[in-house]
Amino acid sequence: MKKIIKYFIKDFDQKYFGSFFFKTLRGNKKSASELVITPEERETAYQEVIYQAQRSIPSDYNIKRVEILVLTFRDPEVEVKCAQHLIENTDWPYKLNFLDNRLGTKNMSKIWNKVIKESTCDYIVIMDSDVFVPKLEPCWLTRCMETFAIHPNCYAVSPMVTKTSSNQQRASQPEDRPPEKITEIFANMCVVYKKEGFEKIGYFDEEFLMYAPDSEWAYRLINSPYSGYLQSDVVVDHIGHYSNKKESKVKGQEILSAVEKEYSGDIFKKKTGHNQ
Repeated sequence: MKKIIKYFIKDFDQKYFGSFFFKTLRGNKKSASELVITPEERETAYQEVIYQAQRSIPSDYNIKRVEILVLTFRDPEVEVKCAQHLIENTDWPYKLNFLDNRLGTKNMSKIWNKVIKESTCDYIVIMDSDVFVPKLEPCWLTRCMETFAIHPNCYAVSPMVTKTSSNQQRASQPEDRPPEKITEIFANMCVVYKKEGFEKIGYFDEEFLMYAPDSEWAYRLINSPYSGYLQSDVVVDHIGHYSNKKESKVKGQEILSAVEKEYSGDIFKKKTGHNQ
């Protein structure tokens, strides 16, 4: 009620008295101390303002910006948490791409390949929406990017993951030791890729549907002259197949999911000579 009266009086004063009373009241208030600027300080600050206004945007290449790709489906409860952890816990320059896949495709390879080819960044993270990055100093992404600098022949860096099929990739607690060379097929719940590696090793195989294209790519990497590394001092929390578990409760989806896994296993064995 007080605000309504205040705004009414202010409007009345402005309309009929040219804000005379409010100007008088402001003039009677004790004024804050004025900022004193020397001519030299003003000139220095003025030149800085001109510089900031005229400077060009730094390129993604120059600052090694990383594009983080997270596919969303119908899981806002975990997707919001995933985004919050990324924004709060990532200090390295990044571009966050939450791609709505509700009207998209289950062929994950096609989506990943499209985004990789369109990205202006030389590094890209492919990440599940039910993965949560930790708060670290330096941050999780800085540590992964430093591994690329230490190992020039490296084209993929994965943090350790709480839930994954790879024994080498799985951990519950970080360990303060150097990055470990990947020797076991891994999944890309959260993997930083050097984009150049896809030109050398190939893109994700689009013959797969949802399961195993990342594992097949990992197989090619391990059997190439190039390397991937595990970031032992970073552990990301992974719920594990969150969307798939929700879908399996829908009538008919459980059968379809089982057949998809069988199909992917057959393709994986044909490509690699190994069981998935």
